[in-house]
Amino acid sequence: MFDARKEYTHQAILDAYCHMLSENIQPNILDLAKRAKIGRRTFYAYYKDINAVHEELLRYLIIAYDLSDKDSRRNPMRMAISFLDYLHALPEKLQVVLKGNSSLYLELIDKVVISHQNPLVLSSLYHSALGIYRQWLIDGNTNYDLLKEAASDLISIGYRGYARKRPARKATNKASAPKAITLESLGETMGASAQAETSMP
Repeated sequence: MFDARKEYTHQAILDAYCHMLSENIQPNILDLAKRAKIGRRTFYAYYKDINAVHEELLRYLIIAYDLSDKDSRRNPMRMAISFLDYLHALPEKLQVVLKGNSSLYLELIDKVVISHQNPLVLSSLYHSALGIYRQWLIDGNTNYDLLKEAASDLISIGYRGYARKRPARKATNKASAPKAITLESLGETMGASAQAETSMP
């Protein structure tokens, strides 16, 4: 049976935790309880410790991500733009968290890219999308369509540049192992591509 009072307290705890994160304050039970206007005993009736609150928010982010656009899951570029849409659709209190502190979202990226066939590339694109969207929030902009268009251009510069630089497989009688992708090589490729794009007339 739904208990409105319990749900109110539950949401008050989550809201207090989100606001502390947004202010770059390391949450602790005593301060969180004060913000939520509850006692410590009440907090323990809902959560065993402060990490349990964090894990609940992270689980929510992962579930919301899993329910977001799945049609783009095979194409890293489309996935990065879809990730922007996912961030933009999150509830306001989680937008506030992202604006002040991105650590929760960095954990999310680590969790969701690990099963991708090329997690390094997808992680790089998601971090780019996250950084662009967070700066858009900080700057107080409101036109999401313009942001999405600009983000698509910025992210595609790096991804297409990387794709062009991938070593071509030579037709040989012996199978050769593909060149390992490293953070350094990916960064150099993205940087070189961005320079080439900006120098075009």
